[in-house]
Amino acid sequence: MHFDTNTAYLDASFTYNAESKEAETSVYLNKEYWYPNGYKVYVKREGETAKVYESKDVSSNYFSVNVALISDDVKDGDKFEITVHAN
Repeated sequence: MHFDTNTAYLDASFTYNAESKEAETSVYLNKEYWYPNGYKVYVKREGETAKVYESKDVSSNYFSVNVALISDDVKDGDKFEITVHAN
């Protein structure tokens, strides 16, 4: 995981666990300090094109997604990357 304190760019990767297929992956995004104007989140499985999620709602500090639902045929051990850009 990498976070740039100059730009609020966040880059994180993780390995999918099929036992958690019903669970969401949550990312803490401090809206008050780093994302006051919202953000764009890019989520992708290794080798695929990223799905883009944009939010200008600053009422919550969490972004959540179930990665099992964003790509076809997600398998145990698949690698995912989440990047966040401030608006």
